[in-house]
Amino acid sequence: MESAGEGALQQAFERLKNTLQLEGLFDASHKKPLPSKPERVAIITSPVGAAVRDMIIAFRRRFPLTELTILPSLVQGQDAAKNILKQMQRADSSGHFDAIILGRGGGSLEDLWSFNDEALARAVFLAQTPIVSAVGHETDFTITDFVADVRAATPTAAAELLIPDRNQLIRQIEQQEKQLTRRMSRILEQCQQQLDFTTKRIRHPKERIEQQQSQLNQLMHRLQQNIQRKVSEQHIQTNNLAHRLERNSPARRISQERQALNNIDTRLAHALRNNLTNKQTAFARIIDKLNLVSPLNTLSRGYAIASKDKQVIRSIEEVEKGDALTVRVQDGEILCEVSEGREI
Repeated sequence: MESAGEGALQQAFERLKNTLQLEGLFDASHKKPLPSKPERVAIITSPVGAAVRDMIIAFRRRFPLTELTILPSLVQGQDAAKNILKQMQRADSSGHFDAIILGRGGGSLEDLWSFNDEALARAVFLAQTPIVSAVGHETDFTITDFVADVRAATPTAAAELLIPDRNQLIRQIEQQEKQLTRRMSRILEQCQQQLDFTTKRIRHPKERIEQQQSQLNQLMHRLQQNIQRKVSEQHIQTNNLAHRLERNSPARRISQERQALNNIDTRLAHALRNNLTNKQTAFARIIDKLNLVSPLNTLSRGYAIASKDKQVIRSIEEVEKGDALTVRVQDGEILCEVSEGREI
């Protein structure tokens, strides 16, 4: 004796479930994650009925940007399993969809039997696109529920699993916008502080020239003081020698010492002149170097600086015919208008 009706269907359901479970088709390691914000979703279900209407309403209410494609199929009867399988393979092979929903409303075990088909179950397992099974009510279970990547209790729940809540997304975007605004404000404030610090460190060339001129004056003053001190020391030494000569009265000693004194005096004068000449030469070189880097000296040699809107012009590509230019020369500025530009 064997059971008939739903009892036979239930036994067939359990046999197929155990077979596929032993083969590992239900293992969580094979489940593909659902996309966080799917752009295109395929729904394989009956084009009429409450299930498809509930899913469309849920998508439009929570995230209307999602593109829905309804692939009509029989969901009950002798050819329903083949019809569902054909539509699912068509959607999966296209590579167009981010997720696929297999769905229908509730019913008896016999009504839902097309979703217990072995060929359909194996195709769902091999699919490259994430599959959501939304068959029947919360208490209804089919083979596709176990093989699919995600099982939804109802068709409406499938839509809610796949797509985020629009209002929650808007709140997240507003929060991220505030965070971005605060971060940009901090960055701008740091950049402004760096700009202010850099601006304070920038010094005008005239100020640097004046500073170097002051240093040169100090060096000249110290040089003159050193020369005077050396001369004074030499005079003192000369006077001391003269007193010693006076104390040593023999004429020969006086003549020798006088000759030595004359030689020392000559060498001293020569050394002082050479030292003074070297210092003056070094000073003149420093002055020449300063004149070379001075912008005013460049203008005195016949050069001029052209600018437009207070920006120095470095190329003819920066001006156009009719532009008003300011030309800076040594003793003033000339206002000009561009009539033509020629490359050289």
